[in-house]
Amino acid sequence: MAKKNNPFAICTKSVGREDPDKYERCVMDVKKQKKASVFNLKKMAKEKDKIPGGFADGKPDSKFNEEQMKSGLKIEMEHTDDKTLAKEIVKDHLMEDPKYYDHLDELEKKYIDPEVSKKLKEKDRKEKKAFNLKKIKKT
Repeated sequence: MAKKNNPFAICTKSVGREDPDKYERCVMDVKKQKKASVFNLKKMAKEKDKIPGGFADGKPDSKFNEEQMKSGLKIEMEHTDDKTLAKEIVKDHLMEDPKYYDHLDELEKKYIDPEVSKKLKEKDRKEKKAFNLKKIKKT
């Protein structure tokens, strides 16, 4: 039985060793595929779950209201430049309440002075911009 991670065993089983050139090509192809799949898995793991244990882990975007997702992403992007993280936060909030961002908007309109809200958002934008400039200078 060929071991599933061993290119030599895989090729011995699938093409045999009678034709050395064919066997070597097989081994090289399996190694390339393995390297590519390991790279893709690592990349997916990095991008996949920024907040492990969140309410929306594993849920596709299609399970959420498109308008709520759009307004939520706009709001959460005020706090981060990481779109993947912002989207994950949005989905977690929408798992708690499917109309989370409608309710947030209603609360802001009811309880927050529009001028104060505008100033807070502007302050957030300036702080985010300053933070990003510091990150750029460090690299």
